[in-house]
Amino acid sequence: MSWNIGIYMIVTLMLIPNFFLMICIFTATGGLMVSYLLYQSKLVPRFISIIGLIGYGLFLIATLLELLGYSSFNALNFPGMIFYIPGGIFEVILPVWLIIKGFNNETLISASEKMEISYKLEYLKSIT
Repeated sequence: MSWNIGIYMIVTLMLIPNFFLMICIFTATGGLMVSYLLYQSKLVPRFISIIGLIGYGLFLIATLLELLGYSSFNALNFPGMIFYIPGGIFEVILPVWLIIKGFNNETLISASEKMEISYKLEYLKSIT
């Protein structure tokens, strides 16, 4: 409970300069990790995870540039807004894809389970 008050005071009183940008760095790093894991696991189509990798990579670059003092890379200025577009597209496409199609079921089934299923199918065919 007390840490909530502490975070609230840090944010509202701006005790730490660029606190919001530090949060964005962690968000971009986490987004890069999730996009990479989606790319490696093939749970969603590769183009979606590539958009995520590009989007969060650009988000991290824009945040670091803004933290270094290049204020034209924030979301309110035109050059900075371009850096945020792929991430926004990813954050719209991924949930819609998961709601409509879900994860790729073939990658969820491990190789041993595939073997077990194929043996059961062969057994059923031999019986009939």
